[in-house]
Amino acid sequence: MGRRTRNVSKILVKIDASTPGGLRRLRDAYGLNLDEVAKKAGLDPSWLSRAERGFRPMTPEQMAAIRAAIEALADGDPQ
Repeated sequence: MGRRTRNVSKILVKIDASTPGGLRRLRDAYGLNLDEVAKKAGLDPSWLSRAERGFRPMTPEQMAAIRAAIEALADGDPQ
């Protein structure tokens, strides 16, 4: 497990990324924008925006793709 993965895992303990606002807080903690996370996760940015606000349900597969995207894009510790 790389440094970035460990850091994201630590943050996931503090932020419940399964809640609508949790994903955005996690993304914001790493200074990542919605478009780059959506692209890396293979998701539509407008869908991700609605999902973060609780207007779209997320499957476990989508959650895993978003977490993997954040782990891949995260650079060091959260801001």
